[in-house]
Amino acid sequence: MTVNLMVITESKTSEIEFARCECCRMKEEYTAAYIESVRCLYAGIFICGLCSEAVKYEIFRWGKKKRQISIDEALAIHMKFCGEFIASPSPTVDFISVVGDIFRRRLILNLPRVVTSAELLPPTVDGGEVCATAVIGGAGTGSCLPALPGGA
Repeated sequence: MTVNLMVITESKTSEIEFARCECCRMKEEYTAAYIESVRCLYAGIFICGLCSEAVKYEIFRWGKKKRQISIDEALAIHMKFCGEFIASPSPTVDFISVVGDIFRRRLILNLPRVVTSAELLPPTVDGGEVCATAVIGGAGTGSCLPALPGGA
């Protein structure tokens, strides 16, 4: 009877089940024994192998910089990082903001443009403002309106 009980217990720990990492939210198959051992290491929180390595790296990084930190502190730092990453906007919005940052940096640093053809001054209106034709083409027409669709 005891042998059967041990076999049942052993088979339950080797059963595969899905678990979700509480840092990155990745869901994957693990054995029950592995899930339990990870939860014992990280105060009842299950984290995947990649996040586990990131937590170890946080401990190493803080140890080199300032002071030793505990596993709980390193886990909190990594969970905060993952939370910010997961809460970031969609990739499209993120891409647009990155491109905007690149243009802003270029303007702030006043980097020279890469010129592939002859340098042309943008067409201007009487007040000295840049005309829309500088952006969409049609320079030399004397007016910005003909360059726009349906313009006069």
